[in-house]
Amino acid sequence: MAENPSQTAELNLPGPPEKADDFREVYVNHIRLSMTPADLVIYFGHITETKTGSAIIKEDVGTRLSPQTMKLLVGNLAQAMAVWESQFGVIPVTTKSPQEVLAAFKEAGQQKG
Repeated sequence: MAENPSQTAELNLPGPPEKADDFREVYVNHIRLSMTPADLVIYFGHITETKTGSAIIKEDVGTRLSPQTMKLLVGNLAQAMAVWESQFGVIPVTTKSPQEVLAAFKEAGQQKG
């Protein structure tokens, strides 16, 4: 019988995880992936506007994963998304470029004012 990739072995830990001294949370609305046979790197970033009004992507952090951890992450994310969408509704996904997204936000802001 195949093991569910979202399940992990129970570890005998003394309590919940502790945050590292340099832990930080970042807002992400852009991801980029890089793969090798040994690992996957997920780059997390955000789309922002330059002084000239063009859109750029600033990458804040990269996270390197083993293939096994990647598979666990995919299973956990799929399970979490299914629960979230069953409670709050289906999330639409855009295939627009950062420039198109920025232009849409600008247009929406102008229509409000």
